[in-house]
Amino acid sequence: MKYRLHGKFNKKDKRVTFLFLFIGGITLAYLIGGFYLVWHIPYETTMVGDIDTSQFIPPNFARLKKMAKTFNYHFDKEHTPLDYTLTVYWEDTTYKKIALYGTAGDAAIWSGMNLAAQSLHYAAAKKSGDPEEIEYALKLVKKTLRGVSLLIAVPSGGIGEGYPAILARSVCPKNWEKRGNPPIEGYAPEQRDPNDIFEGVGNYSEYWWKGYPSTDQWSGIILGLGQCARVFMNETGKETEWIRYRIRDLAIQIIESFRKSNWMILDQTPSGNSRTTGQDFKMSVEMGGHWTLSILKMGMVAVPERYTKLYYHYAFERNYINYMETDYRLFNLYHYYSLNINFNVLTNLVSLEEDPSLRMRYEKIVEKIFYPIISKSRNAWFNMAYLFMLHENSLAGLDDTKKLIRLDVLDQLMRFDVPRAPNNTKRIPERGGDKNLIKYAHRDPTEKYRQNPILNFFYGWIFDMYSKEILEYPKRVDEYQAADFLWQRTPWELSGERPYTRQDSGLAFLLPYYIGIYLNLFLY
Repeated sequence: MKYRLHGKFNKKDKRVTFLFLFIGGITLAYLIGGFYLVWHIPYETTMVGDIDTSQFIPPNFARLKKMAKTFNYHFDKEHTPLDYTLTVYWEDTTYKKIALYGTAGDAAIWSGMNLAAQSLHYAAAKKSGDPEEIEYALKLVKKTLRGVSLLIAVPSGGIGEGYPAILARSVCPKNWEKRGNPPIEGYAPEQRDPNDIFEGVGNYSEYWWKGYPSTDQWSGIILGLGQCARVFMNETGKETEWIRYRIRDLAIQIIESFRKSNWMILDQTPSGNSRTTGQDFKMSVEMGGHWTLSILKMGMVAVPERYTKLYYHYAFERNYINYMETDYRLFNLYHYYSLNINFNVLTNLVSLEEDPSLRMRYEKIVEKIFYPIISKSRNAWFNMAYLFMLHENSLAGLDDTKKLIRLDVLDQLMRFDVPRAPNNTKRIPERGGDKNLIKYAHRDPTEKYRQNPILNFFYGWIFDMYSKEILEYPKRVDEYQAADFLWQRTPWELSGERPYTRQDSGLAFLLPYYIGIYLNLFLY
């Protein structure tokens, strides 16, 4: 047997070593490049390309107003059987008989967001001076606020400071179907999971309610109550007195309950004992400090004498304003809906802020971190929320970029009136349509990577993995299927078939539309 001294290699050893180093280097480069693309492609899909303004539909404000009235009519008549918001499934396309109420697992977020939309609807009606529209808007606000109240009262036992703030995803009277009503999804005897469906508390024992609420549900409630407080707490008329008292009671109940739970979300166990869901509103890497601040800001507007000092205590002394700079760029691809959750809470906080120093701080965070994520996604709600947070309250004050944002929103709103191929289905009301929507030829956001033969060879699997979500430009309204809230659906996803018999509440139109009216950016 021959022995070599340590450190000496023959030519064969060198060739083997070189081969291993070469393969190892290629593998390492492949992995590094793969991680780079996984990290950057989702971000760059929101940044590349220019919006083709030549395809914009000129705004017709008289038509938009009629569209809003139609959406409000269907919202009032068909989507609020218990005052909170549900999706409707008709028996057939004659649209005469409701077969089922759906999206009962997410009713709280849509009810809260609809409360925000209807509160701004009331503000718009007051601006118009039309007594009939004011009365109608006030009716819808009271109805939606009753629905939000019911979602808290049933699992908590009542409304007010003496009760915990447990939020139901939805509720259903035990005799609902026996009274001849269409079923609500999840409440049939064979569907009632004892770990998820509970009996109401106290005077609400004749209700069932769906439990395990999440930050999704609370985000809509926070936005709705905050915007309702903005519009109504300075009112003095008798006709709005109930709204003011109810907002105060709910704000106190929610804040004091969260303070007792150390900002943990409450739920209930099958035995009837309260528990936390494990989700909190404290500062964390995932959520940031805007959650707690937004809840306290809602309280400060509703009950200023009680929560103003506490809000500033959390903002400055507890330093929550420094826990708002979380990087959300991955959410746009992997969990696009989570952007809506965070925009609900952030929009409520920043739009309500009047302190000049805090406004400047918040607006900088919005400009630097949050808005760039969605600046090219053609999301009408996010775009209007952006202008709302920057307190842009006149068309004359907009710079060229913000004027383009405004026109983009108006184009998307006008497209609710555009027929969808192949069966010329319109979105008014917000009904389902055929899966074979018009396909437009958009530029591939990953084109610069594909044109590089080395990257294309090594990272083809990455392009295949993302192809259904990022290889086209953001969809326009007439390219979306119906959805409970289409602005939380990824604008690059091609799938999403909805039956013609599905009808949603119209929130996707109403919320950005009434923000535009409130900001004096749209005519009314």
